[in-house]
Amino acid sequence: MLARRQSTVGSIVVQESPLDNPPAELVERCLLDAVRRVGIARLLPWPKAAVSWRNKLLWVRRRPGAPDLPDLSVSAFSFLPQNRPPAGLAHWVPAKGKP
Repeated sequence: MLARRQSTVGSIVVQESPLDNPPAELVERCLLDAVRRVGIARLLPWPKAAVSWRNKLLWVRRRPGAPDLPDLSVSAFSFLPQNRPPAGLAHWVPAKGKP
């Protein structure tokens, strides 16, 4: 992640400089915004082995009498701008200082 300070006039950038030590709250807000805009699947692509494991877990979840397993589907991790982020966002990306 690269943080920059910009001075603008309308949509024209007049001055720009790197922001060496951005406040943690700003970084957190930017990361959450990126997750909501782009979706976690595009920001953090899963390796093939992890996708295979996830697909097996999802298959088991759909079986009758399956144990209560977490939803690891792509849609469970996707936060599209036209949809409100599910309550799970706070679970997957907890607030600062909370486990």
